[in-house]
Amino acid sequence: MVLLIIGAVMTLYMGDVKVRRAGEILDPVLNMELSEGDTVITGSGAKAEIMEKDSSVIVLNENTTFTIVEEETRRRFFLSWGSVWAKVKKLAGWNFQIESPVTVAGVRGTEFFVCFTDDSSQVGVVEGKVDVLDKKEGRHYLLDKMKQYKRVRKKVLIRRLKRINRWAEWKKKDLDHVIKLAERGNLQATIIAEALSKRINSPDALQRIKALRTEQNRGTEGKLMRIVFRIRALEADVSLMERKVRRIGSGIGRLKNLIGSGKFKLAMTVASELESRVSASFPETFELEARAKRISQDLRLLLKELKNIDNPKVKTRVKKEIMKNIKRVSVARTRVRSQRTRLERYRNLLNKLKKGIKP
Repeated sequence: MVLLIIGAVMTLYMGDVKVRRAGEILDPVLNMELSEGDTVITGSGAKAEIMEKDSSVIVLNENTTFTIVEEETRRRFFLSWGSVWAKVKKLAGWNFQIESPVTVAGVRGTEFFVCFTDDSSQVGVVEGKVDVLDKKEGRHYLLDKMKQYKRVRKKVLIRRLKRINRWAEWKKKDLDHVIKLAERGNLQATIIAEALSKRINSPDALQRIKALRTEQNRGTEGKLMRIVFRIRALEADVSLMERKVRRIGSGIGRLKNLIGSGKFKLAMTVASELESRVSASFPETFELEARAKRISQDLRLLLKELKNIDNPKVKTRVKKEIMKNIKRVSVARTRVRSQRTRLERYRNLLNKLKKGIKP
């Protein structure tokens, strides 16, 4: 289980969860921010929870594709496939909407609502009211507590809600246990406990977590944890860069085919586009390498702080973790340099291919 911060949202997720951004498929990392247009995808057996600043919660069940359409003035989402459950804080007007290919469900006030989709969209209400627009009919339906729209039978709704409730209840039951782990020095438990405390609105637990964070942030292990999160973000960005470079390589293959078939006008357009992408990618490689260098320097500074740890076992464990992450950063830097070499090769190849394009 990992904590994910999405803009103004904190999310717990488990299983195979991906984020699609501008055509790229990304692995979620701690402190990753999502913006309008980003899509969260859950695989088989996976689940994700999105929490907003006002503690409104959206739970994505398995095999679900869910897009953030608008987040600022109105909270709008699009459910392409799958099922979600939401508990929404009081709003002015129907300013929280989840749209599917068939319906639009609008919510206001402190209610639950459930939206399930498969071949069609199905909406069920646990508490409060939900305004459902049938896009095909153009008609609005106002659903009350324990009512449903389309072909969701009440017993099916109750069975699905029980599964959702199990997802929520474990947090209340296990919060104290997670905090105890955090108090024993488990930094990951500290992060999870903070999210759970906000999830169930426990000020006392949040106060305990705040005190733990203050203490841990002063220590070498706390600094190491924050650096590890930076490494994960770096590795995700390096993977994104590698995919960009691979697409440039595929584009060059297409350019060769266009030149070979005599489609010179289209070839010139493709060549110009590829040149722009290569030029834009070079600065990114230098920025990534600079990030890796800064992280490596911070890790080596941590090595010098090991003298402040009195416990020999803890000192050995932390040193082992630092060395392991220094190696991770070194691998990331090597990957970045490799992509820069490929970009240089592609730039030279493009210059040669352009000479073969007849005006």
